[in-house]
Formats: sequence, C-alpha cells, structure tokens
Amino acid sequence: MKKTSTHALLTAACLAATATVAGAAPLRSDAVRHLSPSQRAAAFKAAMAEQMHAGIGAPETQDVTPPQLKKISVTRQATASANGQQVLVNLTVTDDWSGIEWGEVTAVRVDGNDSKHVAIPGTFGGRTFSGALAMEFPPSLPAGEWKIVDVYGADANGNNYWYDEASLAAFGNLTFKVSSVPSADWTPPELPSGKILTPLVYVTRPAKGTDGHPALVRAELKVVDRTDQGMSGISGVRRAELFFCSEAPWGQCFSATMSQPDSIPYGEREITFLVGQALDPNLEAGDYVLSQAMVEDWAGMSRYYDRANTDFSHIFGSVTKITLKR
Repeated sequence: MKKTSTHALLTAACLAATATVAGAAPLRSDAVRHLSPSQRAAAFKAAMAEQMHAGIGAPETQDVTPPQLKKISVTRQATASANGQQVLVNLTVTDDWSGIEWGEVTAVRVDGNDSKHVAIPGTFGGRTFSGALAMEFPPSLPAGEWKIVDVYGADANGNNYWYDEASLAAFGNLTFKVSSVPSADWTPPELPSGKILTPLVYVTRPAKGTDGHPALVRAELKVVDRTDQGMSGISGVRRAELFFCSEAPWGQCFSATMSQPDSIPYGEREITFLVGQALDPNLEAGDYVLSQAMVEDWAGMSRYYDRANTDFSHIFGSVTKITLKR
C-alpha cells in the first residue's frame, strides 16, 4: 500500500511539472546519467519544481505537461546478444503535444557495484513511444541479479519526468538475471518498404506544440534481418538512415536517422520504426530527393541503397522527396 501511495504522489508531481519558460532549464541525459540514484532524484525534484514555477501563466499554445510512464516490464532472464548478454525492457511513455525528446532507463546490480542505462528514443513529434529496449551487458560485467531503479527524461518542450524505484514498484517485479550464448550474423538487413511522413515542411516554424524546437522531418521504415540459408545467425535490426539532397546547383543535403540507434532490441528479425531529424532553419527552400538509404544489424552488417541503382518508388511509393518551405 505504501508503494502504491508513493507512485500516486510521484505521478502527481510529474503532472504538476510544466513547460520550460521564463528561464527554467530542462535536464539532459549527459547531466544526470552518471549521478547516483539519490543525486538524480534531487536533480529532477529541483528541475520539476523550477519548471512548475516558471510555467505559471504559460501560453495555451505550449505543451506544459510532462510525459507519463504508462507501463514497464523486463525479461526476467537475459539471452545472447552481439555484445555478450541482453535483456529487453518493455515500456510505454506518452506525451500530449510536443512529443518525447529523450529518456533513459537505469538498472543496477543488486549488490550496488554496477549500473547500466538504455535510452528511450525520441518520437520526432509523435506522442507515444511503446516498444522493447535492449539493455546490453558485456562479458566484462559479472552475471547476477539486477533491477530497474528509475526512468526519466523530457519532452521536446523541456518538461521533465522522473520515476524512482519506489514508484516503479507499482508496475510489478523489475528484477532480472543475465546469461550469455553468443552467435554470429554475416547477412546484412534489407529495407523492403517505407513511407515519408512529412512531404512538406516549413523550416522556419517550430515543431508543433513547442515554443522553439526546430522543425522536424519524419519517415517510417520497415527493416528485415534474414539468414543466408541457415549459414548465419540473426543479430537483428539495429538502425537505419535516410539521406535527402537538393537537385539545385550546389544543393544542400540532410539526413534522417534514429534518435537513439542503440535502443532497437537485439534479435528483432523484422521491425517498423521512425527515423527523423530536426532541421537547420538555414536550409534553402526547395525539393530534397531521397538519394541514399542505409540499414544495419547488430553484427555491424550494412546494406546501402542509392538512386543510381535503386528505384526508391518501389520501396516508398509515389512520395520520394521532401519539399522545404520557409
């Protein structure tokens, strides 16, 4: 009962945190990752209190509500990975307007001697991340029992969220053990289909729901990792990247990639996910044509597609460019 009450209090604190205006400073991954759990808790409490005060009277056009953790679970026993051992953290985090900018999940060994972090990917303006995150344990770390101790991050408008070990207890048992059975993968993945979600973007306008976050381009990709007639294992899809270039003389280019490439679970043979990029507002207006695509698996095997050798309309349909306006 006490743990549930703690979760309710923490949720209330998260919901009270508001947009980063009037000088409130959102926390970032590199500022909190190496803090102890108690230090991280103090930092988030201070940041959320500052945001609450700064957000009083914020314009209705701004996102003033932090993301919320809806569910979280973890595989109880590790399996083989390209880097040693791995568990999957399954969770759902939702936001209302601006979308998740970043997040992290922290695990510690129960003896307190080691910790691991896995990134929650940004949603490029989307409102929900729901999926499995791969937490890797290299052979140098001793096997044993681990537990998830906190989940934290911010949305694109700077609203921080933080759930500590006591509040996470309401989601169930988040302890796990590690094991290792290595395998090899010699076959690169494939890109059978995709869709450009932002065919028209105004580069000088902030992303929807934010008070200044750069405009975003987004695309959805389906990537498949296969075996070569049983001669190799499957490490799984790891990341993908798209490149768009202007056909104007001395034209500019930009890329769209995963916000957190290492967050795709190891061993996924087929996965559909978002790639995206915050745009430089100085980019010239015009049509930017899909010029190259790259997909990679966890074993480091890559496959490249380019306009010279690939008809991208067979993969992306009729829309194979992004038009930028100012």
